[in-house]
Amino acid sequence: MMAPHPVESDAAVEVLQYSPGRSGSTMLYHVLQHLGTNVQKTHECVQTEAKVVITYRHPCDVFCSFSRISQDLDGEHDLERSMRRWWNPLVHVTMNRGIRYVRKGYARLQKYLDSDMELCFLRYERFKDDYDYLFNSLEPFLQLSIPRVMRDQVREATSFEKNKSAAAAFGSFKEFDAATLLHGKHLGSGAVDQWRNVCPHWMQRRVEKQLRDEIELYDSLAHRFEFSATSGNATAA
Repeated sequence: MMAPHPVESDAAVEVLQYSPGRSGSTMLYHVLQHLGTNVQKTHECVQTEAKVVITYRHPCDVFCSFSRISQDLDGEHDLERSMRRWWNPLVHVTMNRGIRYVRKGYARLQKYLDSDMELCFLRYERFKDDYDYLFNSLEPFLQLSIPRVMRDQVREATSFEKNKSAAAAFGSFKEFDAATLLHGKHLGSGAVDQWRNVCPHWMQRRVEKQLRDEIELYDSLAHRFEFSATSGNATAA
């Protein structure tokens, strides 16, 4: 990955980047680095004076992505094959771990929402293929000017394809690059609603039931903070 190119400013903007795991946090972390911010990435709830940029993703897709990396699988095909082995106790252990993982991530997100910190919410499904949406959301929140040439440079430097290629240098999710925070097998397809294609119907029903509160919070955030160029931005009031 090319070295970050800072946007011209008197001082780097202090940013805390939080996400429930498996919600596009590494992509956003790279973008914020290339925009010249002083960014700290976390999956914990941290009290800070910095601006907080939060990414979030549908809980069932977070569950699905966690299930893949927890078994060190390469992609959706391997995950689907694993999940359909309902007779294997490991499937049920992994499912319960995945549900707990999502609940913890969303519980921390709720703490940020309940705080008085300055927050910007970015929905994974909205920004993953739309860099202009991402830049248009970050510009007013971080009070940065991101010209077209910079947008093109950052888009090229942080693309899904480039990161997936870099992650391929590592054989396992346990192996990672401390500079980029990319792990082996870090990136799957990144598809939206992949859980409906990968999880068997009995698992879909159980996961939806167990994550009902988290899905409700996801829907609420999407309705409340979705960025629109004509109606406002993605910041918390």
